Amino acid sequence: MNITDRTVITQIITAFESTGIKPPKPLAEALARASRLDNAARSLGASDAGALGVAVTAALDDSRDPAADPEVQRLMTARQLAANYNLVDQVTGAANEQVREVCHAHADPIVRAWRKPFDQAAATLTAARSRIGSVPLDDSATILRQGGDVASVWASARDAVATIDTIAAGWSALGSFTRLVQPTTRHRMLRIAEVSYDQWTEHRLADAKADPWTAVLAGLTLSLPTFAQHRARVAAIEQAEREPVTVIDTERSSVAGREIRVPAPH
Repeated sequence: MNITDRTVITQIITAFESTGIKPPKPLAEALARASRLDNAARSLGASDAGALGVAVTAALDDSRDPAADPEVQRLMTARQLAANYNLVDQVTGAANEQVREVCHAHADPIVRAWRKPFDQAAATLTAARSRIGSVPLDDSATILRQGGDVASVWASARDAVATIDTIAAGWSALGSFTRLVQPTTRHRMLRIAEVSYDQWTEHRLADAKADPWTAVLAGLTLSLPTFAQHRARVAAIEQAEREPVTVIDTERSSVAGREIRVPAPH
């Protein structure tokens, strides 16, 4: 298994383990098989270094041909397997191709499994905003000066952001691993919220620093999309970006009694 596959599978697993959610059964079974095969492949030839000599000695003591001895043959085969440095990658790579196939076939159920902790974290952030106000979460001094229960609310909000970020990372890894989407930093916000083009531009949501708290402060409703829904979100933004930019001509609109838009000056 290459490093990229190992990394994305770890991110998918982390998105389940860190939120306490069980993966769908087909994925759990595929991951268990991959782990079992990986461990078995890495343990090939891990027997005692002197075991081969002992087996050969035992065969000779018994007046038998060591080359025909089953234990000598087993140990020799194990040594040959262990000497094949590409073997572990071949075994784990094959196992993880099955994981990829399962992830692709069950992508929507996997996303739906993540929605429960995602939605809980989103609700926590929405409630925190009503208590904390429009203050960046990293401005702890301003927030904590409010007193009362704000310290607890602030801590819960930070935990909620971390939960959403972890799930979004797992979502992104799943999309990349299955090739159902090609996640980009620019569209990071669209992984966690549906955004109108006006909101996209007004709040500069293409900024890589925009996070779940940014979305809440912008008045967005956080929601974890399926990959088809994400593609639709991206398409809507890209379509709007291709359309000519217009502005309201206030003078002509006043005369006409209706809104008249004209191309924006360059």
